[in-house]
Amino acid sequence: MCRTLLPAALLTIPVALLALGCSSTETDSTEAPNGPDSDFAASADTGPNSATLQDPQDLVQQGRESADLREQKRQLIVQDLYERALQAFSDGRLSEAENYLIQAKEKDVANTQVNSLLEQVWLAQGKEITPLAGSVDDVRERLQSRLTKLRAEAEAHAERGFQLMGQGEYSDALGALKLARSHIEGISYQMDWGDLPERVNLAIEQAEANLEVEMAARRDEAKRQTYEQLKREEEQAKAQRRARQDRMFESAVSAFEDGDYDTSMELADSLLRMDPLNEQVSELRDATFRARHEAASTNFVQERRERFRRWVQENEEARILSSEIIQPTDPAYWANITARRAHYLELGLAGQVEPENLALMQEVSSVKVSGISFEGETSLEEVINQLRAQTDIPFVVTPDAIDAVDSEGIEYNLNLLHPVSVEDALDVIASSSGPDVTYTYRYGVVYLTTKEKAQGAMQVKAHDVQDLTAKPVDFSGPKIDEIRLPDSISSFDEEEPSFGGVVGEPRPIMDADNLETLITSTIDPDSWDEAKFDFNNGFLIVVHTPDVQRKIHAFLQDLRRYISSMVTIEARFLTIQKDFLQEIGVDFRGLGGTFSPPTSLVNLDDITSGLEDNASLGLDNEGPGLPDGAETNPSAGLYFDEGEDGDIRARTENLLGDYGDRLTPFGGMTMQFVFLDDAQTSMILRAVEKSNRAQELMSQTLSALNTQRAYVTVLNQITYVQDMDVEVAQAALIADPQVGVISDGIVLDVRPTIAHNRKYITLELQPTVATLLRPIPEFTSSLAGLTTPVTLQLPELQVSSAKTSVVIPDGGTVVIGGLKKLLNIEQRSEIPFLAKIPILSLLFKSEGEASEAQDVIILIRAHMTDAREVMAALENEQ
Repeated sequence: MCRTLLPAALLTIPVALLALGCSSTETDSTEAPNGPDSDFAASADTGPNSATLQDPQDLVQQGRESADLREQKRQLIVQDLYERALQAFSDGRLSEAENYLIQAKEKDVANTQVNSLLEQVWLAQGKEITPLAGSVDDVRERLQSRLTKLRAEAEAHAERGFQLMGQGEYSDALGALKLARSHIEGISYQMDWGDLPERVNLAIEQAEANLEVEMAARRDEAKRQTYEQLKREEEQAKAQRRARQDRMFESAVSAFEDGDYDTSMELADSLLRMDPLNEQVSELRDATFRARHEAASTNFVQERRERFRRWVQENEEARILSSEIIQPTDPAYWANITARRAHYLELGLAGQVEPENLALMQEVSSVKVSGISFEGETSLEEVINQLRAQTDIPFVVTPDAIDAVDSEGIEYNLNLLHPVSVEDALDVIASSSGPDVTYTYRYGVVYLTTKEKAQGAMQVKAHDVQDLTAKPVDFSGPKIDEIRLPDSISSFDEEEPSFGGVVGEPRPIMDADNLETLITSTIDPDSWDEAKFDFNNGFLIVVHTPDVQRKIHAFLQDLRRYISSMVTIEARFLTIQKDFLQEIGVDFRGLGGTFSPPTSLVNLDDITSGLEDNASLGLDNEGPGLPDGAETNPSAGLYFDEGEDGDIRARTENLLGDYGDRLTPFGGMTMQFVFLDDAQTSMILRAVEKSNRAQELMSQTLSALNTQRAYVTVLNQITYVQDMDVEVAQAALIADPQVGVISDGIVLDVRPTIAHNRKYITLELQPTVATLLRPIPEFTSSLAGLTTPVTLQLPELQVSSAKTSVVIPDGGTVVIGGLKKLLNIEQRSEIPFLAKIPILSLLFKSEGEASEAQDVIILIRAHMTDAREVMAALENEQ
């Protein structure tokens, strides 16, 4: 690479052009027509002898124009170089910007823009700012000095990189070598670097390769260390897990020894989930399971003993009449809490109504004028003068109000002949005075002014409306008229819970948006342009004048009078029962002997109690009864022994069925007549008659908001086995009973609605009475591969219900009847033919009859309860 400075040599071209521009006009006139001064040359070259024919003044003028063109050309070149330098400086190409600026300075040494930008470039390069001499040699010398400095820096970075390579600092060496390469490649001038670029590139490749090997070794070492750390952490976790299991096992054993079988079972199950093959824990769990069942049986007996003893005590206490006097809440208590909460009712405005203004308001509303009459009156002052003449109330008509009336061109034509209050007269006058005139009270004076002046300063007030925007919920009563089976539970209406509860979405008493619209449209509707209205967390944030704030407060208080009403519902469920039972019959049975220990019995040896004969109930002579005694022989009632010729044995037993749910034929009179001789007779006479008269009254009181759905219940919940699940446990089949819940009793579902005149109440009633038949019928079957039969229960419900809507006056009572149940049974069991013989027929038959009558009457009384009236009554009692 040659060391010639080609760029520096090129700088001499502009200098030569500058010297050429300073030559005489004769030289300029010989330039080619296409040169920079071609126009001047063309105009001067008008003929072969033009120079001799031109006027000397014309030649001077042409010389001046030529000099101007050269100056413009020089300025254009300088401006172009300056713009190129400025662009390079903006892009960070400082060396290129410096070259452009040096060329521009050679053409125009005194150019301030060029000198200023050159100083900025030198400052950015970290060079000392020295003034330029301006000659080509100086420029060349400075450029040579700068290139020598850059070469020295590149060689220093390269040498430092080679040394770091030898020391094994590949990362720092790579940085130094890349910096040296950037210096070499960043110099745009042709320089003789020798073999330095090749050495630097080779060293960079070696440094990158060595650095990659070093980084790979570091990664391998990091992986090894990470593996060792994870291995140690895993061993430590295993040790901690073993220690935790040992402590849990010790706790489980301690709980087993202390009789806390639930804790011991829970710990054992947790240990088995951690280590399913632990034999010690498995044995501990089995032992805990057996011990817990044994303890549960013992605890069950003890709990039932204590429960029955408590029932006896409660029944004894119920038989003792209470002599305590029930006192209502102390009025002093209500007075105390009312005084404490009084500040919540204050409006809290800075501009509260002054006492004199309050007195003035009362006077304006109470004082009456005999009448006012105007026709074609245009002065508001004259209209008010009639009110001044009839009352002592001070009135002031402001100039603003007079100007507002005059600008609207109002003409009063009023004719109020009947006496009216001053307040009504002012309302009529203000409404007739145009949209901008109103009146207000200030300092004990009635001011007629514009609405803008009457409003006063805006104030912020938070009005508590949580009670107005509350969201009461509806409650649906339990569905006791349905039996919920496992397969049909999902088919019930999800909107109304089967066991009762919240139904539907909560509905606000008053929507916040509707409340805002209602206030802004009814309270000074023209004054809300500058005011603000916002609802947040149950509060209305209002920015308005004190007068409007007071009106909003009064408006909200009026609304509360309508939502403070509740409906108190008193329900009486009266159940009346009338039952009767009668049974008379004669049987011939029950001769001698017992089954255990066995004795000689006078039985019908070839007759069975059950099976194919169905001769008796199998209860004679301490028999086991049916079905266990189905194979036994029934006892005889008539016996005659003829010696060796044999004997005669006979019996009669007239069996009757059930008689309903409440009365049974047990008890009464039972007589047995026995004659023992060659002819033996055993006659049993049974006669029983029962009657039942019962009245059961259940009373409940329920309060609900207006239009809110609510319910009251009197229920008895019974559990029963409704299904079985077969589960496999240790190669054995286990029938897991599925327990269901059924309810019987009374449910009253009601929704009250108060009429607009607050005189009547509409009640939507849904009373339901459900009775479970007892005992619950059972069904025995086998499941899957089980050999042991399982028993399921099939409950039956008797349901009476009604759905109706009634309208009653406040405090009225509605009666719902017709929920009746009637049962009449007549039974007769007799011996054919013998039961038809007069008189003797009494010995060969049994007759019974029963009747059950139940009537449920529901009396519902509803009356409105106003919380404000109740509070006022309590305060008055004090």
